[in-house]
Amino acid sequence: MKSFCLFSVYALLFFCMQAQAQDFDDLNDQAFRERDNKNFQKAIDLCNQALNKKINARSYIIRADSYYEIDKYELAIEDFNSSLTYYYDYYGSDDKEKGGIYYFRGRCKQKLDRYNDAITDFNSALSYNYKEPGYVYWNRGACYYELRDYQKADDDYAKAIDRISEKNDLSTLWTDRGDCQANLGKYEKAWDYYAKGIQYDPNNYSPYWQRGHFKGQQYKYEDALSDFTKAINIINAGGTGATPNDLALLYRNKALMHKNLAQYEEALESINKSIESDPNIARAYRTRAEVYAKLKKYDKAKADYESAIILQTDKKIKADMYIDRSVMFKGLLDYKSCLMDINKAIEQNPESGLGFWHRSLLYGYKKNYPLAIKDCSTALELYKSDSSNTASLLWLRAGHKTNAGDYNGAINDYREYTKYYPESYSVYYEIGRIYKVKLKNNDLANANLSRAARLAWDAQDTSKYCYIKVISGDKEEPFKLQTELIVNAQNDDYQYKWELHNMACMYSLAGNAVKGLEYQEKSFAAGYDDFLHLVNDRDLELLMKQPKWKLMLAKYKVPVIKN
Repeated sequence: MKSFCLFSVYALLFFCMQAQAQDFDDLNDQAFRERDNKNFQKAIDLCNQALNKKINARSYIIRADSYYEIDKYELAIEDFNSSLTYYYDYYGSDDKEKGGIYYFRGRCKQKLDRYNDAITDFNSALSYNYKEPGYVYWNRGACYYELRDYQKADDDYAKAIDRISEKNDLSTLWTDRGDCQANLGKYEKAWDYYAKGIQYDPNNYSPYWQRGHFKGQQYKYEDALSDFTKAINIINAGGTGATPNDLALLYRNKALMHKNLAQYEEALESINKSIESDPNIARAYRTRAEVYAKLKKYDKAKADYESAIILQTDKKIKADMYIDRSVMFKGLLDYKSCLMDINKAIEQNPESGLGFWHRSLLYGYKKNYPLAIKDCSTALELYKSDSSNTASLLWLRAGHKTNAGDYNGAINDYREYTKYYPESYSVYYEIGRIYKVKLKNNDLANANLSRAARLAWDAQDTSKYCYIKVISGDKEEPFKLQTELIVNAQNDDYQYKWELHNMACMYSLAGNAVKGLEYQEKSFAAGYDDFLHLVNDRDLELLMKQPKWKLMLAKYKVPVIKN
């Protein structure tokens, strides 16, 4: 009896151990099927049960795959890590699953923008002979692309093309190669690759979209419009994979091309369709605001800027939008609203020099030169590693110092500017002008103005040469040359009004208020409307003192400054 009971206990224990040993793998098999049937949460639950019974690599792999499919990439990475830790306990010396583990862990890292880490995993996937190497090369190439290593990206895309046969995938890969070539500046090759993308799948709108994007960057706006229209037509005809957001972005791209071509009504039509397709895209409202501003529909522009700002969550982009709207307010001489927007931009992105730069400009227009100089100096510090912006800000601060009466300080800033642009005739003109008009040092004035005149003449900048000669005291040559410029510009509306304005400035500098007012009125009649420049143009100081000046501003509806 005792012996029988002992046998029964051992037999029961043996069968329980067998059942437990089979249990976790049975659960894995079920989890595997649920994962393949896209029941990812159920697969995760089954893996949890299996892992409670026995820690094993296969459960971690299936659960990681399921987390990947529901976009829980950090959890997936943790499970892939665990699968590698317990890999040999389950699979022994067979490495056949490792390629997949590294590939999908790399995909998770790629999704999380950890591109260098992802590349390392893709390399490991290739070393373990992952069964679909074409997709490893494709995704490794995509990581290189995000890291702006376009040549390595293109090389990987080419390897992927050699290993993939699906036409839809090949269409996308050739499009990706086109992007690489365009970013490398090899545009003709890029156009060829986009054409191959279209050839493999005429219903793929992406090659048209991307080609249109880079055509636009090359100022080929008509070509870009054609490509964006083709992409839109494919989507409207049921192109696969398209979203309302895609359609909205394409219509916005069309609007931008129309705007660049000064086709503002067409731009407005396209941007309205963009907003209809997806009313939650901040930059679409920003673009429509820009179009409304071009059409001088400023109230509508203000409202759209506000919509864009509300929708935008990125503080840096929001700051840029405030700057954009501030520029519009500044052009309308609404300095009060302009300052409010610049202050908001600085609040959103205080580490950027742009807000301080724009506020410095505005304080200059408001004639608050101490604050203008302070903000300019702050911007200089923030841009100290950018030589181009440093030079521009030195120029701006020199102008503020001139207006503030710090003439030697201004000259020092202009001299510093010459370290960046030693052959700039404009800088020698400014230095010479200070010596001539403010410091009354004719020797230094003549030396700098002579150098400026020679450089301007060599550069064929006749207009600047004329200004230099007027300041130098020449009463004949500059007016003769400027008259020729006016005659030659008669068929160019934009240039014509500006040449007339330049003549007004020159007569003002030469002390002839009557002729100066005559030419400024001609400029107004020709469409001159840069009111911000007009009311802050130091060259027109003589005209601004004349009784007729205010009457002329009222006649041509120049806005009143709002401080």
